[in-house]
Amino acid sequence: MVKILKTSYWILTPAILLMLIVASIFSPALLTSLSYTIIYLLYAAFILVSVVFVPTFLTKILHLLLVFMIIVVVFVKSNNDRYPIALGKGGSYLLQNENDTLDIKLLEFTITHDNGSVAAVHYESKLLIDHRDTISVTVNHPFKYKKIRLYQSSYRNMTPFNFYSNDSLRLFEGQYGKLNGIDLHFLEYDSHLQRAAISYNDILFYLPVEKEVTFLNTKIKIIPDIPEMGTVLEYVEVKGHVLLLLTALLLLLTLIISRLRRK
Repeated sequence: MVKILKTSYWILTPAILLMLIVASIFSPALLTSLSYTIIYLLYAAFILVSVVFVPTFLTKILHLLLVFMIIVVVFVKSNNDRYPIALGKGGSYLLQNENDTLDIKLLEFTITHDNGSVAAVHYESKLLIDHRDTISVTVNHPFKYKKIRLYQSSYRNMTPFNFYSNDSLRLFEGQYGKLNGIDLHFLEYDSHLQRAAISYNDILFYLPVEKEVTFLNTKIKIIPDIPEMGTVLEYVEVKGHVLLLLTALLLLLTLIISRLRRK
């Protein structure tokens, strides 16, 4: 039993350390995924069992501290937010980040096919950030801002809706806009009931589509437009990266000390 644990330890520990380093550099979104969370917890359980067979007091303390750090990392990472953001061309989204906000608008979305292949091999979203900075987001190049990341996730067909009143407005589901000087949030379209869910001052309204109705003392008519290809971005919080780095360093230190103790 002891021999099996020792052999497993010297295989698993470098592998876990390498996984943390590679994921941190190339795909931080993986660090908050369910698969990595399970790996963290299984490794912590393995270390906890192995502590019984660790020979010296110092290495026992290091291993117990490592287990504690892994559990803290899992707790912090599992509470990081992840959700998709779907945008059509010209669509915008107000991104909340603690006490900060970012206005994100899709200027252009392009799909590249390889030698006539049906499957897309490259897609890119050109975004306008806070009405001033233009950036491009691809699968391998996310938008980084403080403790958040925006990844290019996928794409899909989306239907824009035209709002006609004294003014006119074109919105996608989930988008904010101003109509007749009023700030609106177009939440979603219910195709079964043929109605649009609109939020104004945190009050929910259901308005029929393709029918003229009175809304906030003015006439309004909502007409669906032609569907078009839009982007799907993934919002990922990356809180706890410093803690994760400290855990990786502690893991490396534990590995080195354990190796020296064997000699």
